[in-house]
Amino acid sequence: SRGIGVGITKQLLEPPANLKFIATARDPARATALQDLKSTAKGPSHVITLDVDQDDGILRSYEEVRAILGDRGLNYLVNNAAI
Repeated sequence: SRGIGVGITKQLLEPPANLKFIATARDPARATALQDLKSTAKGPSHVITLDVDQDDGILRSYEEVRAILGDRGLNYLVNNAAI
């Protein structure tokens, strides 16, 4: 929700990007940098809960992403998690 992951996401959202982005954080409400990106994104944006230490949370996040994307799939995946 900060650092390298936010930096890469910010670059992907630079104009003329009109990407749908889905970011994750253990606590989206406290991920202020991601929330700021969400508010300035040109395309649809989502910040969802993901704690890589919880297997059931990983599955819930997968299901939420699947529901958001439908059958369109991903163009980019930035997997940057710190424990």
